[in-house]
Amino acid sequence: MSGRKKAEAMSKQIMGKVKTTVGRTTGSKRMEAAGRAEKLQGDMSQVVQKAKEAFKR
Repeated sequence: MSGRKKAEAMSKQIMGKVKTTVGRTTGSKRMEAAGRAEKLQGDMSQVVQKAKEAFKR
């Protein structure tokens, strides 16, 4: 996984966790859902990059 793509995926995961936590704390279901979606985007991006690396070899 390239360093840049890995950093982007990791930042999405972290921001998703933060948004989810803030949403739970404030009782905002919309923010909590947005956080879960953003974290999922980061997770999926990481999976795609790892799959690409596996097929390169």
